[in-house]
Amino acid sequence: MNHAIAKFPCQVCGMTALNEVLGFAELNRVTSDCKPFKCGGRLTVCGECAAVQKIPNDQWLREISEIYLHYNVYSQGGGEEQIVLDSVTGKPKRRSVVLASRLHETNQLPDIGWLLDVGCGNGATLRAFSDEFLTWKLYGHDLDVKPHESIRKIPRFDRYFTGNLENIDDKFHLVSMIHSLEHFQNPLSVLKILHEKVHDDGHLFVEVCNVEENPFDLLVADHLMHFSPSSLESISIQAGFAMVKLETSWIKKELSMLSNLHGNQSTPLRLDPIRTLSEIAKKVRWLRQLKDTALRASQENQNFGIFGTSIAATWVANYLGDEIKYFVDEDPSRTGRSYMGKPVLAPDNVPDSATVFIALSPKLASAIRERLSYLPLKFLQMPAL
Repeated sequence: MNHAIAKFPCQVCGMTALNEVLGFAELNRVTSDCKPFKCGGRLTVCGECAAVQKIPNDQWLREISEIYLHYNVYSQGGGEEQIVLDSVTGKPKRRSVVLASRLHETNQLPDIGWLLDVGCGNGATLRAFSDEFLTWKLYGHDLDVKPHESIRKIPRFDRYFTGNLENIDDKFHLVSMIHSLEHFQNPLSVLKILHEKVHDDGHLFVEVCNVEENPFDLLVADHLMHFSPSSLESISIQAGFAMVKLETSWIKKELSMLSNLHGNQSTPLRLDPIRTLSEIAKKVRWLRQLKDTALRASQENQNFGIFGTSIAATWVANYLGDEIKYFVDEDPSRTGRSYMGKPVLAPDNVPDSATVFIALSPKLASAIRERLSYLPLKFLQMPAL
């Protein structure tokens, strides 16, 4: 299922020991702003540290340039960040609202400070942080020359940066990277640069997908890295940070890491590269089976829908085409709209006796299936990996 690639060094440990997972290149992909994307990706596992990553070759660089040229964040909800289930309150909330609340509860951050959000997009994290930390100044950085128009309306927003991160002269009490570290061509270099931008008593906060729990993250064409707890901690330590917290429960299927400059550096749990390669190969096979299962199910029931309007649902829908009659979503900012040319329905509005395919990781799919079991619908999901 793999062969060695000698040319490219690992993004985490620097060793030229990448092993390619064959069969992945045959799968269609999806962009991080949830648009279908062509097949042809190259997925690898480091034979030294077991970090999972794509290859930043000329093809990948051309592809991400194409993707970012037409990028439209959270377009399914009219620019509204997706809703997640708050594990503490049990209530649905915007992802950044949950993260800002959890960060506040750590009691690690000062009452007054400066936040730099790297990859700030349309300001979802800045907005949530402004509501949670009422005396902080807010700064953003992104690729666009000008900030999104909504950012300047955020209370206490001070300045927007673009271009090279090295050109930022200020230091910050918190630097946040919410689903942005995995996009950078050289994530270790980025973290080393940000190390110099963190105030002496400041923190770095990184939020990324957890590849151990979310196989769909592998399909995101513009994600170079697919972090596990081990690889995320390893790359942050190499950049000079010391981990304060590494949580897997703040957001399901995601990693939430808070680190600082002067804590005790721990030794990350070292993964077995051979076992990791085998597990990633299993995830690729599982994705192929999911696609085939969804296609068969859609052909057996004319009243067929896909649950969700994000990465997983987009990827499956691209294979099924007109076999899908609608999407199903619990997010009120997305229901009532159309997505990929199909209506988006709230669960209660799905026709009786419909078949709804939950194209999500097994644990999350099971939770959704149980929560909506009162509906007269046939919910399908894939078995565990």
